[in-house]
Amino acid sequence: MPEDQTTDTRLGSAKDMLLSPIRTAAAIRNDRYKSLKVRIFFTVGTLAGVPLLIVTAVCFFWLHAVLVDDFSRQLRWQMEHAQEGLESFLQDRVSSTRYFASVHSYGALSKEQSLRTIFRKSKQEFPELIDLEVLSSGGKRVSYAGPYADKSSNYANHDWFIRAKVHGVAISQVFPGDRNILHYIIAVRQEMPGREGFWILRASFDVETLTRFVAEIELSDRDDAFLVAGNDMLQTTSRLHGAALERVSLPVLSQQKVVSIAKIDDEVVGKGIFGSVKVQGSPWTLVAIIKPATLARIASMLKREILAVYLVIVFVAIGILMNYRTTQRIVNRIRETEKAREEAIAHSEHSAKLASIGRLATGVAHEINNPLAIINEKAGLIKDLFEVHPESSGCQKEFLPLVNAISDSVGRCRTITHRLLGFARRMEIDIEQINVNEVLREVVGFLEREIVVRNIRLELNLDDKLPHIESDRGLLQQVFLNIANNAMDAVKDGGEIGLSTMTATEGGLKIVIRDDGAGIRFLRQKRREGARDSGFPCHTASSSDLAERLRLTVFCTRERRLPSFSRSVRTSRRTDNETRKRASGR
Repeated sequence: MPEDQTTDTRLGSAKDMLLSPIRTAAAIRNDRYKSLKVRIFFTVGTLAGVPLLIVTAVCFFWLHAVLVDDFSRQLRWQMEHAQEGLESFLQDRVSSTRYFASVHSYGALSKEQSLRTIFRKSKQEFPELIDLEVLSSGGKRVSYAGPYADKSSNYANHDWFIRAKVHGVAISQVFPGDRNILHYIIAVRQEMPGREGFWILRASFDVETLTRFVAEIELSDRDDAFLVAGNDMLQTTSRLHGAALERVSLPVLSQQKVVSIAKIDDEVVGKGIFGSVKVQGSPWTLVAIIKPATLARIASMLKREILAVYLVIVFVAIGILMNYRTTQRIVNRIRETEKAREEAIAHSEHSAKLASIGRLATGVAHEINNPLAIINEKAGLIKDLFEVHPESSGCQKEFLPLVNAISDSVGRCRTITHRLLGFARRMEIDIEQINVNEVLREVVGFLEREIVVRNIRLELNLDDKLPHIESDRGLLQQVFLNIANNAMDAVKDGGEIGLSTMTATEGGLKIVIRDDGAGIRFLRQKRREGARDSGFPCHTASSSDLAERLRLTVFCTRERRLPSFSRSVRTSRRTDNETRKRASGR
Protein backbone atom coordinates (compact mmCIF):
# COMPACT_ATOMS: atom_id res chain seq x y z
CA MET A 1 0.00 0.00 0.00
CA PRO A 2 1.43 3.46 -0.85
CA GLU A 3 2.63 5.56 2.05
CA ASP A 4 0.23 8.45 1.28
CA GLN A 5 -2.76 6.10 1.26
CA THR A 6 -1.64 4.57 4.57
CA THR A 7 -1.33 8.03 6.09
CA ASP A 8 -4.80 9.01 4.85
CA THR A 9 -6.22 5.80 6.30
CA ARG A 10 -4.63 6.47 9.66
CA LEU A 11 -5.86 10.06 9.65
CA GLY A 12 -9.37 8.86 8.79
CA SER A 13 -9.31 6.31 11.61
CA ALA A 14 -8.06 8.93 14.07
CA LYS A 15 -10.78 11.32 12.92
CA ASP A 16 -13.44 8.66 13.39
CA MET A 17 -12.10 7.89 16.87
CA LEU A 18 -12.27 11.57 17.81
CA LEU A 19 -15.74 12.10 16.37
CA SER A 20 -17.28 8.85 17.59
CA PRO A 21 -17.99 10.15 21.13
CA ILE A 22 -19.65 13.24 19.64
CA ARG A 23 -21.78 11.11 17.31
CA THR A 24 -22.62 8.74 20.14
CA ALA A 25 -23.71 11.65 22.35
CA ALA A 26 -25.83 13.06 19.52
CA ALA A 27 -27.43 9.65 18.92
CA ILE A 28 -28.16 9.28 22.64
CA ARG A 29 -29.69 12.75 22.71
CA ASN A 30 -31.87 11.99 19.68
CA ASP A 31 -32.99 8.70 21.23
CA ARG A 32 -33.83 10.53 24.44
CA TYR A 33 -35.94 13.07 22.56
CA LYS A 34 -37.72 10.30 20.68
CA SER A 35 -38.42 8.48 23.94
CA LEU A 36 -39.59 11.73 25.51
CA LYS A 37 -41.88 12.37 22.56
CA VAL A 38 -43.41 8.91 22.87
CA ARG A 39 -43.89 9.30 26.63
CA ILE A 40 -45.48 12.73 26.32
CA PHE A 41 -47.72 11.54 23.47
CA PHE A 42 -49.03 8.57 25.43
CA THR A 43 -49.27 10.56 28.67
CA VAL A 44 -51.34 13.30 27.07
CA GLY A 45 -53.30 10.69 25.16
CA THR A 46 -53.97 8.81 28.39
CA LEU A 47 -55.02 11.94 30.25
CA ALA A 48 -57.37 12.85 27.41
CA GLY A 49 -58.42 9.34 26.47
CA VAL A 50 -59.10 7.80 29.89
CA PRO A 51 -61.99 10.18 30.72
CA LEU A 52 -63.37 9.59 27.23
CA LEU A 53 -63.10 5.83 27.69
CA ILE A 54 -64.75 6.08 31.11
CA VAL A 55 -67.63 8.10 29.67
CA THR A 56 -67.88 5.65 26.75
CA ALA A 57 -67.92 2.68 29.13
CA VAL A 58 -70.56 4.30 31.35
CA CYS A 59 -72.69 5.09 28.30
CA PHE A 60 -72.22 1.56 26.98
CA PHE A 61 -73.25 -0.11 30.23
CA TRP A 62 -76.14 2.31 30.62
CA LEU A 63 -77.29 1.55 27.07
CA HIS A 64 -76.80 -2.16 27.73
CA ALA A 65 -78.99 -1.94 30.83
CA VAL A 66 -81.63 0.02 28.90
CA LEU A 67 -81.64 -2.58 26.12
CA VAL A 68 -81.85 -5.46 28.61
CA ASP A 69 -84.80 -3.73 30.26
CA ASP A 70 -86.36 -3.25 26.84
CA PHE A 71 -85.89 -6.95 26.05
CA SER A 72 -87.46 -7.82 29.41
CA ARG A 73 -90.49 -5.63 28.72
CA GLN A 74 -90.93 -7.12 25.26
CA LEU A 75 -90.64 -10.63 26.67
CA ARG A 76 -93.20 -9.83 29.38
CA TRP A 77 -95.61 -8.45 26.81
CA GLN A 78 -95.25 -11.44 24.47
CA MET A 79 -95.62 -13.96 27.30
CA GLU A 80 -98.75 -12.22 28.56
CA HIS A 81 -100.14 -12.33 25.04
CA ALA A 82 -99.29 -16.05 24.67
CA GLN A 83 -100.72 -16.78 28.13
CA GLU A 84 -103.99 -15.08 27.32
CA GLY A 85 -104.25 -16.91 24.01
CA LEU A 86 -103.51 -20.30 25.57
CA GLU A 87 -105.94 -19.78 28.46
CA SER A 88 -108.62 -18.62 26.04
CA PHE A 89 -108.02 -21.67 23.86
CA LEU A 90 -108.23 -24.09 26.80
CA GLN A 91 -111.32 -22.37 28.17
CA ASP A 92 -112.96 -22.67 24.77
CA ARG A 93 -112.17 -26.40 24.59
CA VAL A 94 -113.42 -26.96 28.13
CA SER A 95 -116.62 -25.09 27.33
CA SER A 96 -117.13 -27.09 24.14
CA THR A 97 -116.65 -30.38 26.00
CA ARG A 98 -119.11 -29.28 28.71
CA TYR A 99 -121.55 -28.29 26.00
CA PHE A 100 -121.41 -31.73 24.38
CA ALA A 101 -121.92 -33.40 27.76
CA SER A 102 -124.85 -31.18 28.73
CA VAL A 103 -126.69 -31.09 25.41
CA HIS A 104 -126.58 -34.80 24.73
CA SER A 105 -128.02 -37.24 27.22
CA TYR A 106 -126.03 -40.02 28.77
CA GLY A 107 -128.15 -42.54 26.92
CA ALA A 108 -127.35 -40.98 23.56
CA LEU A 109 -123.65 -40.63 24.27
CA SER A 110 -123.37 -44.16 25.63
CA LYS A 111 -124.24 -45.40 22.14
CA GLU A 112 -121.11 -45.45 20.02
CA GLN A 113 -123.04 -44.65 16.83
CA SER A 114 -124.33 -41.41 18.30
CA LEU A 115 -120.92 -40.61 19.80
CA ARG A 116 -119.21 -41.13 16.43
CA THR A 117 -121.65 -38.74 14.80
CA ILE A 118 -120.89 -36.10 17.41
CA PHE A 119 -117.13 -36.79 17.02
CA ARG A 120 -117.22 -36.26 13.25
CA LYS A 121 -119.00 -32.94 13.63
CA SER A 122 -116.65 -31.83 16.39
CA LYS A 123 -113.60 -32.92 14.36
CA GLN A 124 -114.59 -30.52 11.63
CA GLU A 125 -114.76 -27.66 14.11
CA PHE A 126 -111.72 -28.70 16.19
CA PRO A 127 -109.12 -30.40 13.95
CA GLU A 128 -106.81 -31.01 16.93
CA LEU A 129 -109.42 -33.33 18.51
CA ILE A 130 -108.16 -36.94 18.57
CA ASP A 131 -111.08 -38.89 20.10
CA LEU A 132 -114.07 -38.83 22.48
CA GLU A 133 -114.82 -41.34 25.20
CA VAL A 134 -117.63 -41.75 27.76
CA LEU A 135 -116.53 -43.20 31.10
CA SER A 136 -118.52 -44.54 33.99
CA SER A 137 -118.06 -43.33 37.55
CA GLY A 138 -115.74 -46.27 38.05
CA GLY A 139 -113.44 -45.18 35.23
CA LYS A 140 -114.48 -47.83 32.73
CA ARG A 141 -115.22 -47.14 29.07
CA VAL A 142 -118.90 -46.87 28.17
CA SER A 143 -118.52 -45.76 24.56
CA TYR A 144 -115.69 -44.55 22.29
CA ALA A 145 -115.36 -42.56 19.07
CA GLY A 146 -112.00 -42.22 17.42
CA PRO A 147 -109.21 -44.04 15.57
CA TYR A 148 -108.17 -46.26 18.53
CA ALA A 149 -111.32 -48.32 19.26
CA ASP A 150 -109.36 -51.46 20.06
CA LYS A 151 -107.72 -49.83 23.02
CA SER A 152 -109.61 -50.06 26.31
CA SER A 153 -108.40 -49.10 29.77
CA ASN A 154 -109.62 -48.35 33.25
CA TYR A 155 -108.84 -44.71 34.15
CA ALA A 156 -110.02 -44.81 37.75
CA ASN A 157 -106.50 -44.27 39.12
CA HIS A 158 -105.39 -41.60 36.64
CA ASP A 159 -104.74 -38.19 38.04
CA TRP A 160 -106.92 -36.37 35.56
CA PHE A 161 -109.86 -38.73 36.28
CA ILE A 162 -109.61 -38.16 40.01
CA ARG A 163 -109.45 -34.38 39.58
CA ALA A 164 -112.42 -34.41 37.18
CA LYS A 165 -114.42 -36.51 39.65
CA VAL A 166 -113.60 -34.07 42.47
CA HIS A 167 -113.59 -30.69 40.68
CA GLY A 168 -115.94 -31.39 37.77
CA VAL A 169 -113.32 -30.59 35.13
CA ALA A 170 -109.67 -31.52 34.61
CA ILE A 171 -106.91 -30.91 32.10
CA SER A 172 -104.16 -33.50 32.10
CA GLN A 173 -100.45 -33.19 31.47
CA VAL A 174 -99.08 -34.19 28.11
CA PHE A 175 -98.40 -37.92 27.99
CA PRO A 176 -98.17 -40.67 25.32
CA GLY A 177 -100.61 -43.12 26.93
CA ASP A 178 -101.25 -46.60 25.56
CA ARG A 179 -101.37 -45.14 22.06
CA ASN A 180 -97.79 -43.82 22.31
CA ILE A 181 -98.92 -40.49 20.90
CA LEU A 182 -98.35 -37.24 22.76
CA HIS A 183 -101.67 -35.74 23.73
CA TYR A 184 -103.50 -34.13 26.61
CA ILE A 185 -107.00 -34.74 27.95
CA ILE A 186 -109.89 -32.49 28.89
CA ALA A 187 -112.40 -34.34 31.08
CA VAL A 188 -115.74 -33.03 32.41
CA ARG A 189 -118.03 -34.61 34.99
CA GLN A 190 -121.76 -34.86 34.32
CA GLU A 191 -124.39 -35.97 36.88
CA MET A 192 -126.83 -38.81 36.09
CA PRO A 193 -130.30 -37.36 35.56
CA GLY A 194 -132.84 -38.48 38.19
CA ARG A 195 -130.51 -40.70 40.14
CA GLU A 196 -127.24 -40.67 42.02
CA GLY A 197 -124.02 -41.13 40.16
CA PHE A 198 -122.06 -39.43 37.40
CA TRP A 199 -120.32 -40.08 34.20
CA ILE A 200 -117.31 -38.38 32.53
CA LEU A 201 -116.80 -37.23 28.97
CA ARG A 202 -113.11 -37.38 27.99
CA ALA A 203 -111.73 -35.52 24.96
CA SER A 204 -108.12 -36.03 23.75
CA PHE A 205 -106.30 -33.24 21.87
CA ASP A 206 -103.12 -33.17 19.84
CA VAL A 207 -100.16 -31.45 21.59
CA GLU A 208 -99.31 -29.50 18.43
CA THR A 209 -101.99 -26.97 19.33
CA LEU A 210 -99.99 -26.06 22.43
CA THR A 211 -96.82 -25.72 20.36
CA ARG A 212 -98.53 -23.21 18.07
CA PHE A 213 -99.41 -20.96 20.98
CA VAL A 214 -95.88 -21.16 22.36
CA ALA A 215 -94.55 -20.25 18.92
CA GLU A 216 -96.42 -16.95 19.06
CA ILE A 217 -93.58 -15.64 21.23
CA GLU A 218 -91.12 -14.08 18.79
CA LEU A 219 -87.72 -15.60 19.42
CA SER A 220 -84.32 -15.59 17.79
CA ASP A 221 -82.32 -18.70 17.00
CA ARG A 222 -80.64 -18.50 20.39
CA ASP A 223 -83.86 -18.18 22.43
CA ASP A 224 -86.28 -20.81 23.70
CA ALA A 225 -89.93 -21.09 24.84
CA PHE A 226 -91.82 -24.15 26.06
CA LEU A 227 -94.47 -25.48 28.45
CA VAL A 228 -93.49 -27.35 31.57
CA ALA A 229 -95.64 -29.34 34.02
CA GLY A 230 -94.71 -29.13 37.66
CA ASN A 231 -91.12 -27.95 37.88
CA ASP A 232 -89.22 -30.34 35.69
CA MET A 233 -91.37 -32.06 32.99
CA LEU A 234 -91.30 -30.65 29.46
CA GLN A 235 -94.70 -30.53 27.74
CA THR A 236 -93.48 -29.21 24.40
CA THR A 237 -90.19 -29.49 22.55
CA SER A 238 -87.39 -27.20 23.79
CA ARG A 239 -84.45 -25.98 21.70
CA LEU A 240 -82.12 -25.98 24.69
CA HIS A 241 -83.44 -28.86 26.83
CA GLY A 242 -84.69 -31.44 24.34
CA ALA A 243 -88.01 -33.13 23.46
CA ALA A 244 -91.24 -33.25 25.42
CA LEU A 245 -91.49 -35.39 28.59
CA GLU A 246 -87.80 -34.93 29.37
CA ARG A 247 -86.73 -33.74 32.79
CA VAL A 248 -85.14 -30.31 33.04
CA SER A 249 -83.56 -28.24 35.78
CA LEU A 250 -85.08 -24.77 36.00
CA PRO A 251 -85.27 -21.96 38.55
CA VAL A 252 -88.36 -21.59 40.68
CA LEU A 253 -91.33 -21.14 38.36
CA SER A 254 -94.04 -18.58 38.85
CA GLN A 255 -97.38 -19.92 40.12
CA GLN A 256 -99.08 -16.57 39.67
CA LYS A 257 -100.97 -15.16 36.76
CA VAL A 258 -98.44 -12.32 36.53
CA VAL A 259 -95.33 -12.89 34.40
CA SER A 260 -92.15 -13.25 36.46
CA ILE A 261 -88.88 -12.01 34.88
CA ALA A 262 -85.44 -12.88 36.26
CA LYS A 263 -81.85 -13.26 35.07
CA ILE A 264 -80.46 -16.73 34.56
CA ASP A 265 -76.94 -18.07 34.24
CA ASP A 266 -76.40 -21.83 34.06
CA GLU A 267 -74.34 -24.31 32.09
CA VAL A 268 -77.06 -25.18 29.57
CA VAL A 269 -78.60 -21.79 28.91
CA GLY A 270 -75.75 -19.48 29.77
CA LYS A 271 -76.56 -15.87 30.56
CA GLY A 272 -80.05 -14.75 29.64
CA ILE A 273 -83.45 -13.51 30.75
CA PHE A 274 -85.83 -16.07 32.23
CA GLY A 275 -89.59 -15.54 32.18
CA SER A 276 -92.36 -17.77 33.53
CA VAL A 277 -96.12 -17.50 34.06
CA LYS A 278 -98.77 -19.97 35.22
CA VAL A 279 -101.42 -20.95 32.67
CA GLN A 280 -104.55 -20.76 34.80
CA GLY A 281 -106.85 -23.79 34.78
CA SER A 282 -104.09 -26.13 33.59
CA PRO A 283 -101.07 -27.96 35.06
CA TRP A 284 -98.72 -26.04 32.80
CA THR A 285 -96.33 -23.16 33.20
CA LEU A 286 -95.25 -21.12 30.19
CA VAL A 287 -91.47 -20.60 30.19
CA ALA A 288 -89.35 -18.40 27.89
CA ILE A 289 -85.58 -17.88 27.89
CA ILE A 290 -83.98 -15.19 25.75
CA LYS A 291 -80.38 -14.14 25.32
CA PRO A 292 -80.47 -10.38 24.71
CA ALA A 293 -78.50 -9.46 21.61
CA THR A 294 -77.57 -6.07 23.02
CA LEU A 295 -74.38 -5.79 20.97
CA ALA A 296 -76.27 -6.51 17.76
CA ARG A 297 -78.90 -3.96 18.75
CA ILE A 298 -76.21 -1.37 19.49
CA ALA A 299 -74.56 -2.12 16.14
CA SER A 300 -77.92 -1.68 14.44
CA MET A 301 -78.42 1.64 16.22
CA LEU A 302 -74.96 2.82 15.19
CA LYS A 303 -75.66 1.77 11.62
CA ARG A 304 -78.76 3.94 11.62
CA GLU A 305 -76.74 6.83 13.07
CA ILE A 306 -73.80 6.42 10.71
CA LEU A 307 -73.26 10.20 10.41
CA ALA A 308 -72.77 10.50 14.17
CA VAL A 309 -70.30 7.61 14.07
CA TYR A 310 -68.32 9.32 11.31
CA LEU A 311 -68.27 12.56 13.31
CA VAL A 312 -66.97 10.75 16.38
CA ILE A 313 -64.23 9.10 14.30
CA VAL A 314 -63.27 12.46 12.78
CA PHE A 315 -63.12 14.13 16.21
CA VAL A 316 -61.00 11.30 17.60
CA ALA A 317 -58.62 11.55 14.63
CA ILE A 318 -58.39 15.33 15.09
CA GLY A 319 -57.67 14.80 18.78
CA ILE A 320 -54.88 12.33 18.01
CA LEU A 321 -53.39 14.71 15.42
CA MET A 322 -53.55 17.65 17.83
CA ASN A 323 -51.94 15.49 20.51
CA TYR A 324 -49.13 14.59 18.11
CA ARG A 325 -48.59 18.22 17.06
CA THR A 326 -48.66 19.41 20.67
CA THR A 327 -46.19 16.70 21.68
CA GLN A 328 -43.88 17.65 18.83
CA ARG A 329 -44.10 21.31 19.81
CA ILE A 330 -43.33 20.55 23.46
CA VAL A 331 -40.35 18.36 22.58
CA ASN A 332 -39.01 21.00 20.17
CA ARG A 333 -39.36 23.63 22.88
CA ILE A 334 -37.51 21.36 25.33
CA ARG A 335 -34.82 20.75 22.71
CA GLU A 336 -34.37 24.49 22.14
CA THR A 337 -34.30 25.18 25.88
CA GLU A 338 -31.66 22.52 26.50
CA LYS A 339 -29.63 23.79 23.55
CA ALA A 340 -29.77 27.34 24.94
CA ARG A 341 -28.81 26.03 28.37
CA GLU A 342 -25.85 24.11 26.93
CA GLU A 343 -24.76 27.20 25.01
CA ALA A 344 -25.04 29.29 28.17
CA ILE A 345 -22.97 26.73 30.08
CA ALA A 346 -20.38 26.63 27.28
CA HIS A 347 -20.28 30.43 27.21
CA SER A 348 -19.84 30.53 30.97
CA GLU A 349 -17.03 27.98 30.79
CA HIS A 350 -15.42 29.91 27.94
CA SER A 351 -15.65 33.14 29.91
CA ALA A 352 -14.07 31.43 32.89
CA LYS A 353 -11.27 30.15 30.66
CA LEU A 354 -10.73 33.63 29.24
CA ALA A 355 -10.57 35.04 32.76
CA SER A 356 -8.04 32.37 33.70
CA ILE A 357 -6.02 33.12 30.59
CA GLY A 358 -6.12 36.82 31.46
CA ARG A 359 -4.86 36.18 34.97
CA LEU A 360 -2.18 33.85 33.58
CA ALA A 361 -1.15 36.46 30.99
CA THR A 362 -0.92 39.11 33.72
CA GLY A 363 1.29 36.89 35.82
CA VAL A 364 3.48 35.94 32.88
CA ALA A 365 3.81 39.56 31.78
CA HIS A 366 4.81 40.71 35.27
CA GLU A 367 7.29 37.86 35.66
CA ILE A 368 8.87 38.63 32.28
CA ASN A 369 8.95 42.40 32.80
CA ASN A 370 11.29 42.12 35.80
CA PRO A 371 14.07 40.18 33.94
CA LEU A 372 13.57 42.43 30.93
CA ALA A 373 14.09 45.51 33.10
CA ILE A 374 17.30 43.99 34.48
CA ILE A 375 18.54 43.10 30.98
CA ASN A 376 17.71 46.59 29.75
CA GLU A 377 19.55 48.19 32.67
CA LYS A 378 22.60 45.98 32.10
CA ALA A 379 22.62 46.86 28.40
CA GLY A 380 22.46 50.56 29.28
CA LEU A 381 25.28 50.09 31.79
CA ILE A 382 27.44 48.53 29.07
CA LYS A 383 26.79 51.54 26.82
CA ASP A 384 27.70 53.88 29.65
CA LEU A 385 30.94 51.96 30.24
CA PHE A 386 31.86 52.36 26.59
CA GLU A 387 31.32 56.11 26.88
CA VAL A 388 33.34 56.35 30.11
CA HIS A 389 36.28 54.37 28.72
CA PRO A 390 36.91 55.62 25.18
CA GLU A 391 40.18 53.66 25.09
CA SER A 392 38.09 50.53 24.49
CA SER A 393 37.00 51.77 21.08
CA GLY A 394 38.18 48.54 19.47
CA CYS A 395 35.77 46.51 21.55
CA GLN A 396 33.13 49.20 21.21
CA LYS A 397 32.76 48.65 17.50
CA GLU A 398 32.30 44.93 18.06
CA PHE A 399 30.02 44.93 21.12
CA LEU A 400 27.96 48.09 20.66
CA PRO A 401 25.82 46.62 17.82
CA LEU A 402 25.19 43.58 20.02
CA VAL A 403 24.15 45.78 22.93
CA ASN A 404 21.83 47.75 20.66
CA ALA A 405 20.31 44.48 19.42
CA ILE A 406 19.75 43.47 23.05
CA SER A 407 18.02 46.79 23.75
CA ASP A 408 15.83 46.43 20.65
CA SER A 409 14.85 42.88 21.63
CA VAL A 410 14.05 44.05 25.15
CA GLY A 411 11.89 46.80 23.70
CA ARG A 412 10.09 44.30 21.51
CA CYS A 413 9.51 41.97 24.46
CA ARG A 414 8.29 44.91 26.53
CA THR A 415 5.80 45.78 23.78
CA ILE A 416 4.52 42.20 23.74
CA THR A 417 4.15 42.06 27.52
CA HIS A 418 2.37 45.42 27.51
CA ARG A 419 -0.03 44.03 24.94
CA LEU A 420 -0.65 40.99 27.13
CA LEU A 421 -1.29 43.22 30.11
CA GLY A 422 -3.61 45.40 28.07
CA PHE A 423 -5.46 42.32 26.81
CA ALA A 424 -5.82 40.90 30.32
CA ARG A 425 -6.96 44.17 31.87
CA ARG A 426 -9.72 44.71 29.33
CA MET A 427 -11.88 41.65 30.09
CA GLU A 428 -14.67 44.01 31.21
CA ILE A 429 -16.07 46.64 28.87
CA ASP A 430 -14.40 50.03 29.25
CA ILE A 431 -15.81 52.50 26.72
CA GLU A 432 -13.30 55.01 25.33
CA GLN A 433 -12.48 56.88 22.12
CA ILE A 434 -10.72 54.44 19.79
CA ASN A 435 -8.99 54.69 16.45
CA VAL A 436 -9.95 51.48 14.64
CA ASN A 437 -6.86 51.63 12.42
CA GLU A 438 -4.60 51.51 15.48
CA VAL A 439 -6.48 48.50 16.84
CA LEU A 440 -6.06 46.70 13.50
CA ARG A 441 -2.33 47.48 13.45
CA GLU A 442 -2.03 46.00 16.95
CA VAL A 443 -3.82 42.86 15.74
CA VAL A 444 -1.41 42.62 12.80
CA GLY A 445 1.43 42.91 15.31
CA PHE A 446 0.13 39.82 17.13
CA LEU A 447 0.09 37.85 13.87
CA GLU A 448 3.26 39.30 12.35
CA ARG A 449 5.51 36.36 13.07
CA GLU A 450 3.13 33.76 11.65
CA ILE A 451 2.61 35.92 8.56
CA VAL A 452 6.36 36.03 7.96
CA VAL A 453 6.90 32.32 8.62
CA ARG A 454 4.08 31.26 6.26
CA ASN A 455 5.05 33.84 3.62
CA ILE A 456 1.55 35.30 3.59
CA ARG A 457 1.07 38.55 1.68
CA LEU A 458 -0.74 41.10 3.85
CA GLU A 459 -2.45 44.03 2.14
CA LEU A 460 -3.47 46.95 4.37
CA ASN A 461 -5.83 49.57 2.99
CA LEU A 462 -6.74 51.70 5.99
CA ASP A 463 -8.67 54.94 5.61
CA ASP A 464 -6.85 57.60 7.64
CA LYS A 465 -9.95 59.80 7.69
CA LEU A 466 -11.96 57.39 9.75
CA PRO A 467 -13.68 59.01 12.72
CA HIS A 468 -13.03 57.72 16.19
CA ILE A 469 -15.58 55.43 17.75
CA GLU A 470 -16.61 54.80 21.34
CA SER A 471 -15.99 51.17 22.25
CA ASP A 472 -13.86 48.83 24.37
CA ARG A 473 -10.36 48.54 22.97
CA GLY A 474 -9.51 45.10 24.33
CA LEU A 475 -12.78 43.41 23.36
CA LEU A 476 -12.74 45.01 19.92
CA GLN A 477 -9.18 43.82 19.50
CA GLN A 478 -10.25 40.31 20.46
CA VAL A 479 -13.03 40.30 17.84
CA PHE A 480 -10.65 41.38 15.09
CA LEU A 481 -8.06 38.88 16.27
CA ASN A 482 -10.55 36.00 16.13
CA ILE A 483 -11.67 36.87 12.60
CA ALA A 484 -8.07 37.40 11.46
CA ASN A 485 -7.20 34.00 12.88
CA ASN A 486 -10.03 32.52 10.82
CA ALA A 487 -8.51 34.09 7.72
CA MET A 488 -5.05 32.79 8.65
CA ASP A 489 -6.47 29.28 9.04
CA ALA A 490 -8.30 29.52 5.71
CA VAL A 491 -5.35 30.49 3.49
CA LYS A 492 -2.48 28.28 2.46
CA ASP A 493 1.18 29.21 2.80
CA GLY A 494 1.95 32.04 0.38
CA GLY A 495 -1.68 33.16 0.35
CA GLU A 496 -3.13 36.63 0.54
CA ILE A 497 -5.00 38.47 3.29
CA GLY A 498 -6.39 41.96 2.96
CA LEU A 499 -7.52 44.41 5.64
CA SER A 500 -9.37 47.56 4.70
CA THR A 501 -11.42 50.16 6.52
CA MET A 502 -13.97 52.63 5.19
CA THR A 503 -16.98 54.64 6.18
CA ALA A 504 -20.26 52.74 5.75
CA THR A 505 -22.99 54.36 3.66
CA GLU A 506 -25.69 53.82 6.29
CA GLY A 507 -23.53 55.22 9.08
CA GLY A 508 -20.78 53.71 11.13
CA LEU A 509 -17.57 52.07 9.96
CA LYS A 510 -16.91 49.08 7.75
CA ILE A 511 -13.88 46.82 8.22
CA VAL A 512 -13.26 44.18 5.55
CA ILE A 513 -10.94 41.24 6.23
CA ARG A 514 -10.46 39.32 2.98
CA ASP A 515 -8.58 36.11 2.21
CA ASP A 516 -8.12 33.87 -0.81
CA GLY A 517 -8.60 30.61 1.06
CA ALA A 518 -10.85 27.69 0.09
CA GLY A 519 -13.77 29.11 2.04
CA ILE A 520 -16.06 27.58 4.62
CA ARG A 521 -17.10 23.95 4.04
CA PHE A 522 -20.80 24.82 4.30
CA LEU A 523 -20.55 27.36 1.48
CA ARG A 524 -18.60 24.91 -0.66
CA GLN A 525 -21.32 22.32 -0.13
CA LYS A 526 -24.00 24.88 -1.03
CA ARG A 527 -22.16 25.72 -4.26
CA ARG A 528 -21.90 22.04 -5.16
CA GLU A 529 -25.64 21.67 -4.58
CA GLY A 530 -26.33 24.67 -6.81
CA ALA A 531 -27.68 26.78 -3.97
CA ARG A 532 -27.54 30.53 -4.03
CA ASP A 533 -24.77 32.13 -1.93
CA SER A 534 -26.10 34.00 1.05
CA GLY A 535 -24.46 35.90 3.85
CA PHE A 536 -24.51 34.36 7.31
CA PRO A 537 -22.55 34.75 10.56
CA CYS A 538 -19.12 33.20 10.20
CA HIS A 539 -17.45 34.05 13.49
CA THR A 540 -16.75 31.90 16.48
CA ALA A 541 -18.83 31.69 19.63
CA SER A 542 -16.56 34.11 21.45
CA SER A 543 -16.64 36.58 18.55
CA SER A 544 -20.44 36.33 18.47
CA ASP A 545 -20.76 37.26 22.13
CA LEU A 546 -18.21 40.06 21.94
CA ALA A 547 -19.74 41.48 18.77
CA GLU A 548 -23.13 41.56 20.43
CA ARG A 549 -21.72 43.34 23.46
CA LEU A 550 -19.92 45.90 21.25
CA ARG A 551 -22.87 46.53 18.88
CA LEU A 552 -21.07 44.97 15.90
CA THR A 553 -22.56 43.20 12.91
CA VAL A 554 -20.29 40.41 11.69
CA PHE A 555 -21.14 38.54 8.50
CA CYS A 556 -19.41 36.43 5.88
CA THR A 557 -20.01 36.61 2.15
CA ARG A 558 -18.48 35.35 -1.08
CA GLU A 559 -17.59 37.93 -3.69
CA ARG A 560 -18.50 36.61 -7.13
CA ARG A 561 -15.85 38.80 -8.81
CA LEU A 562 -12.99 37.43 -6.69
CA PRO A 563 -11.92 33.85 -5.97
CA SER A 564 -11.81 34.68 -2.27
CA PHE A 565 -13.94 35.27 0.77
CA SER A 566 -14.46 38.56 2.58
CA ARG A 567 -15.18 38.84 6.24
CA SER A 568 -16.73 42.21 7.01
CA VAL A 569 -17.25 43.94 10.32
CA ARG A 570 -19.47 46.97 10.67
CA THR A 571 -19.35 49.00 13.85
CA SER A 572 -21.67 51.82 14.83
CA ARG A 573 -20.55 55.14 16.25
CA ARG A 574 -23.64 55.35 18.46
CA THR A 575 -23.28 54.73 22.19
CA ASP A 576 -26.85 53.60 23.00
CA ASN A 577 -27.36 50.62 25.29
CA GLU A 578 -29.17 48.51 22.70
CA THR A 579 -27.37 45.47 21.35
CA ARG A 580 -28.21 44.10 17.94
CA LYS A 581 -26.92 41.35 15.76
CA ARG A 582 -27.88 40.76 12.13
CA ALA A 583 -26.67 38.56 9.31
CA SER A 584 -26.91 39.83 5.73
CA GLY A 585 -25.55 38.59 2.37
CA ARG A 586 -23.93 40.42 -0.46
